[in-house]
Amino acid sequence: MLSMDRRRFVAGAAAAGVLLPQAARAESGLLAFDVSRNGSKIGTHTIRLRQDGDRVETDIAIDLEVRLAFITAYRYTHRNHEVYVADRLVSMQSWTDDNGTRYEVDARNQGDRLVVTGTDGTKELPAGILPTTYWKPRMVQDGAWINTQHGRLVEGRSELVGEELVEVGSQVVPSEHWAIRGDVNLDLWYGDIGWTQLAFTIRGDNHIRYTRRPESDVASLPQAVRA
Repeated sequence: MLSMDRRRFVAGAAAAGVLLPQAARAESGLLAFDVSRNGSKIGTHTIRLRQDGDRVETDIAIDLEVRLAFITAYRYTHRNHEVYVADRLVSMQSWTDDNGTRYEVDARNQGDRLVVTGTDGTKELPAGILPTTYWKPRMVQDGAWINTQHGRLVEGRSELVGEELVEVGSQVVPSEHWAIRGDVNLDLWYGDIGWTQLAFTIRGDNHIRYTRRPESDVASLPQAVRA
């Protein structure tokens, strides 16, 4: 009898034009990059995002391989799962295979602290800190981050270099170019469509560049496109 009365109420409310609360619609997004070394493609970096209300989850996959004369000289694999609530990191689990060496990181929010277990053991960090996953434009406003491979605190200074045009497929996207220097040394570009490009140099003469793939789309996810 109760369920029948409820159905009659819902039908009557709809007929009368009464607006009933609806569940928040989940949104999803993708950031996908081709990764090149000295101009030659060596792999991919993808971030899949899902937002349901104030909760955002990400799944990150990095797969790199450097081959010399048909022999694999270097291989890098990274997987990372993040959970944010109200734009604050509440958990992160990652594992990395860096050319045969395995690393794991576990981070969990505990009140006003983030408890991180990684290469150097367990430490407590401020709850508002972000990991080095780069998909959030607001990361350049901070001066410290969690290294997602080792779980270490890394520090740096971000400086706005200027606005530049970045090619994304057939588009040319005006993007802010930011340089981060310190424990982290790299350059990031962000436009109205979010993260558009990344570049850094390792071991002196290895120039790494991320080129955003055109199928990337995070327009429905404010945390990925706004500082």
